Amino acid sequence: MPASHPTRRFPARLMGGVLLALIVAGAVYAIYRLTYKDVTLEIGGEVHRIASRAETVGDLLAERRVILAPGDMVSPAPDTPLEGGMTIAIDRAHPVVIEADGEIRRVVTVAVHPLDILHEQGISIGKGDVIRVDGHDYRLETLERTRWDIAPASILVLRSATLRVLENGTLRVIHTTQREVGQALDEAGIDLYLADTVEPGLSATVEDGMSVTLRRSQPVTIMVDGRTLTTRATGLTVGDVLAAVGVAPVGEDYTEPPLEARFEDGMTIRVIRVVDRLEIETVPVPYTTIYRPDFSLPQGEQRVVQAGVRGERTREVRVRYEDGQPVERTLIDEAIAAHPQAELIAYGVRPN
Repeated sequence: MPASHPTRRFPARLMGGVLLALIVAGAVYAIYRLTYKDVTLEIGGEVHRIASRAETVGDLLAERRVILAPGDMVSPAPDTPLEGGMTIAIDRAHPVVIEADGEIRRVVTVAVHPLDILHEQGISIGKGDVIRVDGHDYRLETLERTRWDIAPASILVLRSATLRVLENGTLRVIHTTQREVGQALDEAGIDLYLADTVEPGLSATVEDGMSVTLRRSQPVTIMVDGRTLTTRATGLTVGDVLAAVGVAPVGEDYTEPPLEARFEDGMTIRVIRVVDRLEIETVPVPYTTIYRPDFSLPQGEQRVVQAGVRGERTREVRVRYEDGQPVERTLIDEAIAAHPQAELIAYGVRPN
């Protein structure tokens, strides 16, 4: 039978001391933990769970080394006493450039949605206005339905203006946010031909209530200098149309229809070029034939004693040309440049 070993027993006093130490340590820890406050810190969408013994919100931020920039918003305020279960939110401020009503503002704000930013600045938006956010255009109703998570860098407010467009006697009212008349007409789907006239000009600055007069050009065919030009033009008369396209009668030129005729849609205009030239003409002068009897020749024979030579007459003539073709000749002067020489013929009269 194996030998038995005596059982070791801890003294009861030692066990009691250890237990007491544990109780005291737990109590101390519990008391120490009671001095901490569990709070939630939200910074720019990031959430942090924190236990802190800080007295105020500001002390907590200093403890966590949270640096506030100008314009940052802390809720609740930094001097608010810190309490357990509290949520502290920090909205970071950001710069925004706002251009509206001819004024440029550089502001710092914690607002993110463009409409909230404009509201902070007291800038109202009309129904027809356009808000250009970072280069993208939005109507008011669209922006109201759009959620915004990223702070914009720039906001441009384009005010809607009313234009009264009078086109060939017909009035049309359009609304636009464009800055120039030409851009406003293009936005409204009003196509222009190069020869159309717009008053004020296409580059004029749009103003609310502005009146714009649009005179439509009409198709016209112009025949001039051997060419046929098909184009468009504006004007009341044929002369106005030719002046508009840079085709002008010169000197004795004339047109069909005449310059004072009323211009009509689809008209064909012919410009006839007229040129008067002084020309020198040479005209032959015929010679005469003289017959003389010659007793040295038997009857029935002839002999040329002197050959005939034609003379020469010069004439100064004014010739009118229309489109290169002579249509009229007027004699100015004429003279004999060389007299003709008569032809002398001898004929026989001697009896055989």
